[in-house]
Amino acid sequence: MYDVNYDVNNLYCWAMCEPLPYAEFRWVEECRSSACDSGLRVTKVYRALWFAQSFWLRVYIELNTERRTRTSNEFERNLYKLMNNAVFGKTMENVRDYVDVRLVTCWDGRYGTEALIAKPNFHSSSVFDENLMAVELRKLEVQFNTNLRCLIYFLECRNVYENMKRDIARFDINDYSDDNTYDIPRANKKVFGLIKDENNGAVMMKFIGLRAKMYALRILGKSDTKRIKGVKRSTVAKTITFEDFAHSLNESSQQSRRQACVRSMLHEVYTVSELKLALSPHDDKRYLIPSTDTLPCNHYKILLLDTNVV
Repeated sequence: MYDVNYDVNNLYCWAMCEPLPYAEFRWVEECRSSACDSGLRVTKVYRALWFAQSFWLRVYIELNTERRTRTSNEFERNLYKLMNNAVFGKTMENVRDYVDVRLVTCWDGRYGTEALIAKPNFHSSSVFDENLMAVELRKLEVQFNTNLRCLIYFLECRNVYENMKRDIARFDINDYSDDNTYDIPRANKKVFGLIKDENNGAVMMKFIGLRAKMYALRILGKSDTKRIKGVKRSTVAKTITFEDFAHSLNESSQQSRRQACVRSMLHEVYTVSELKLALSPHDDKRYLIPSTDTLPCNHYKILLLDTNVV
């Protein structure tokens, strides 16, 4: 039995190439569907939204994707990837964190510092020099116009590589070697929306996942893959080993690493040395049940598990 690390090629771009809402947004008062006409019983309808949609973003996404496939250096590849992902990121921002910052050069007047700090939504201020101050105000209204949906599938099959050969149109296998063990032909280079084997047919021997975006892979014939969000890649590569992940998991211990970073405060750039939490088996975003499985916070099964334990 092997574990295979799959990812979807350019998933964000694939999503943005689908029909997207653009106008005519309105609430639906009468919510009936063909499913209801066929006998489906609807016990409660919370809200239904009507809107017009089209492929209005597809041309831009496909242009960047085409240019990325033709580039020959890492900088341009990352640039065209960012030009697509940044657009997607704008649709996923936490609008609760938006702030209103005003730059003021005088104290008196309707739009001066005195009037701004007297507002009920005043948060803080920063002085840059004698004639320039930034005043931060909280938003009085928040418009919820972003959204996020995530799905994780667990699939079992007898031979995953035979399934890939049979459904090759669904996979990007271009990075497999020509003489790969599974006799799978190379095809579908960087076609977004297709599934890609991140290990390119290599066998994953071990996997340690401590929590979200903190994991390590040991792949046969390749160097270990280590990912820790918030810790610089150079620090991870030089100071953290696969065994450190295993020790943190088995001994339930935390490990920190010191790293040098560039920080900006009030538009002044500093070089700082910080002690960063690197490894921790305590996942504050999931509920750990007595196994390797987890549940989302506030999941209904958590109460059942706690009751059984008592």
